[in-house]
Amino acid sequence: MPGEFDAVPEPPPTFNLIVMELCGGSLRDAVKRGAFHRRPAGPGEATAVHLDSVVEVLLDVATALQYLHDSANLVHGDVKLDNVLLKSDPSRALGFTPKLSDFGLTKVLQSSAGGYAAINFAGAGTITHLAPELFKAGSEITSAVDAYAFGILMWELFTGKRAFQAAGSILRRREQQRQHQHQQQQQQRQQQQRWQQQRQQQQRRRRRSGSGGSSAGLSREAIMKGVTAHNKRPSFPPGTPPEFAQLAGRCWLRVPADRPALSQIIMALRQMRAQQRTLLAKTLAAVPAAPPAPPAAAAAAAAAPDA
Repeated sequence: MPGEFDAVPEPPPTFNLIVMELCGGSLRDAVKRGAFHRRPAGPGEATAVHLDSVVEVLLDVATALQYLHDSANLVHGDVKLDNVLLKSDPSRALGFTPKLSDFGLTKVLQSSAGGYAAINFAGAGTITHLAPELFKAGSEITSAVDAYAFGILMWELFTGKRAFQAAGSILRRREQQRQHQHQQQQQQRQQQQRWQQQRQQQQRRRRRSGSGGSSAGLSREAIMKGVTAHNKRPSFPPGTPPEFAQLAGRCWLRVPADRPALSQIIMALRQMRAQQRTLLAKTLAAVPAAPPAPPAAAAAAAAAPDA
């Protein structure tokens, strides 16, 4: 029959796109513009930290990491301020919702049911946030590397600074001194080799003639050495709440098994938040109320016509 073998037109191709929510900058940008700090107004005045906002953001980031570890069986591998994007959210006191991003270094964790462990080969990631075990090729990657990086993120968010900047200048000077000494030793060895070659040439010439006679900024290697060999970690400034500094210190312990799980970090942060809000409520309750207006002034105010 006519048209029996005519080609059936194919449907037009379809494409599926995964588009992330529009975010306005990163947590690093928010720190730079002073969203979590009140800069000193004059000399001798310390920088004030909006601790409640800091803890609130840390809880959001920790919750996202806990979901990765416990529900998705993944390790992020590059937790830092730059990789936390901020989505505008007027319903929140902060004005935004943090969104964990950049999963380029994410690895699948070994599950309790078995499977292959994620092995570290190159120590990829942000050098200042890398756990000590990531500087050793062949080490197993566990969720503890995210806990370590989270501790560094805590320090940077609280201080508003980049980790290892001050320590970096010290290590850089030490590295320069070491390189200078190495160059001097190398020049001395080269000079001794030249003198020895000259003496040998003179001796050969004397033997041939039959005559006698007598005859000088911080590298990746520097950070790696500071973290692994000297157990170097950032230092919190005076006045930091002890429980905050202690939690960060637990996160960046040397042994991965000694670091807290994200569920423990979340519990500690919630306790901090509750303590801060209780303290704020007590402080406000202790503020004396304004004295009542005198009777004459109150009567005059009541009798005054509305504007």
